[in-house]
Amino acid sequence: SFVCHGGSHLKMADDMDQAQPEPEEPLDPVPYDQSVAAAAAPEVDSSTQSAVDTSTAAQDDESASVAAKSTAEPQQGELADLECLADSPKASTAPTSTGASQSDSRPAYAVFKDLLKAPEAAPVLNDVRLFVSRFPAEVTRQVAADMIHQLQAQCTSKLIEVSQLTAPNVDSLVAEGFERFITLKLYDKLFRIPDAEEVDNEALRRRIGGIQNWLEWQHLGAQQPKESLELAVTQLRNMATQFRAPRDKLVCVVNASKIIVNALSRGRSDPSPSTEVLPALVWCVVHSNPPHLISNLGYIKAFRHPQRITEEESSWYRMLESAVSFLQTIPQGLNIDPAEYRRLVELAGQEDAKGGFTPSEKSVVRAAVSVIPMTYDQVTSVQSLRVPDIAPLLAEYQEMARVLRKLQNLVG
Repeated sequence: SFVCHGGSHLKMADDMDQAQPEPEEPLDPVPYDQSVAAAAAPEVDSSTQSAVDTSTAAQDDESASVAAKSTAEPQQGELADLECLADSPKASTAPTSTGASQSDSRPAYAVFKDLLKAPEAAPVLNDVRLFVSRFPAEVTRQVAADMIHQLQAQCTSKLIEVSQLTAPNVDSLVAEGFERFITLKLYDKLFRIPDAEEVDNEALRRRIGGIQNWLEWQHLGAQQPKESLELAVTQLRNMATQFRAPRDKLVCVVNASKIIVNALSRGRSDPSPSTEVLPALVWCVVHSNPPHLISNLGYIKAFRHPQRITEEESSWYRMLESAVSFLQTIPQGLNIDPAEYRRLVELAGQEDAKGGFTPSEKSVVRAAVSVIPMTYDQVTSVQSLRVPDIAPLLAEYQEMARVLRKLQNLVG
């Protein structure tokens, strides 16, 4: 394990020089309660506005100032960024108490990165650099999450101890900043998609693509909201394509959900029940069709620290999971005749009568089939088998059955 400790500054210049620059990280997702709310409903009255929860904004003051910021400072490469922080001329100056005060207008993540430049934080930065350089390329998502959370617990407590920050939410600022920092550094390794999960991603994408152009609200047993849900659609799409940190992705999920609730609540005094919210969320998922949606949900669940997730975030996350589960079982649940469903899907060009695959789906199928050993495919008689063959034969059959179930999901 990697423990935060004192000592000399580790030098890994060769590793840093080999690091490739990353795409620029976009501006932080702005919680719905701020600029997104203004864009979604520019004439919100006071009673409606008070119904919009501000708990997301309370977790991190960073987004409030980001809304007015026109450009983002480019992010450096994963390891190169760590080297830059360690050797920056600014490293000799720790963040001042004034700069970290409640009146500080800088984004919280900028404050956190300045904290990492402080001499007192050098041991922590050394440990993070070592952790990143040694992080295994092939590791399961859960094992990776356990490693990240262990490092986060060790290093955030040390950073809080040595920091000179005086803001009242310093614990939250450091914890959120570190989670974002380490997950951005290791995103390419953390957002790995197992072959079996990619089959599920492709199957869901295919199902959504088959209904996207003809789905109507009556098929969902719901009435169309009076307001457009395009902003919610954009938030879900951005979750999968624009943001990499788990909390940033989760903010997009919460934003989309709040936009839906606000649209459904327009012109009525009673809150929208979940029976109305879920069909609207399904509608938004269909029209956004985020890439690798199942993997994005798994990534958020694994790498968003469980102690940092609010009840509201958890509720909307589960609602999105429910929407995905619904879409995975269609046409079940849709108000449409199965034969008509098949006809419309085939017309949409997403499936054909022969059940053909797209090139990406063929790649997934080949990867899934390749794991089957096929040791006994040449056996022509049961008399050729012996007692020791029973266990491996059963294991091979079970693996084949698993692959066949995945293929069944892929073709719908």
